Amino acid sequence: MSKYKCLLWDLDDTLFDFKKCEHDGIVESFRKHGKSVTEDVISLYSKINDSYWKRLERQEITRQEVLVGRFRSLFETLMYYDMDAVAFQNTYHIELGKQATLMDGAWEALSASRDMGFCNYVITNGVAQTQKNRMRLSHLDELVDGVFISEELGVEKPSPVFFTKALKTIESEQKDITRDQILVVGDSLTSDMLGGYQSNLDICWFNVRKRENDLALPVNYEIFHLMDIITILV
Repeated sequence: MSKYKCLLWDLDDTLFDFKKCEHDGIVESFRKHGKSVTEDVISLYSKINDSYWKRLERQEITRQEVLVGRFRSLFETLMYYDMDAVAFQNTYHIELGKQATLMDGAWEALSASRDMGFCNYVITNGVAQTQKNRMRLSHLDELVDGVFISEELGVEKPSPVFFTKALKTIESEQKDITRDQILVVGDSLTSDMLGGYQSNLDICWFNVRKRENDLALPVNYEIFHLMDIITILV
């Protein structure tokens, strides 16, 4: 019998196929601004975007600097001097909110854990309206007990403050659950795994891309497909 009663799921690149969502959101945003976009440009944006979010995780920059700065950096690199980063961010915010492609096994894993009696919460760094729209479109909101979004909590993963705030709510809603009965599931070593580890929670690394554990974090579990979580829960 599993020691766990509650799962904290990361959203992007864990439950959502963020690469697909990002790709389609960027393509549509460029289209609405009158420009076509190549796969090379999308790849460049993805790298820039990832670097900005990593800086936010390290508390080097603010959320607003991420949202606008990533596009400002992209347009400067591409010499798109006619493009307005603020206006483009506003468009992308809307378009990304329409993208809700799930990772393989996401619906099945969440459904199975719920049917087995586990409570499920989402923990995500992101824009609240965007993430809530995507949860609704995918119907993931029907499978979870709650959603914790960094914009609403006022702090980003991996900060232990993020997890402290989430746990306070969970403990008030789920009276019989203790910290050692909670498992964090996510793809990011620098966000989900580090934050869970620093918060003294058990952590399950969803390593779908088979990356090296370059932080040498002592993860409790490593899975390569979301349905693998069931073997941990039985």
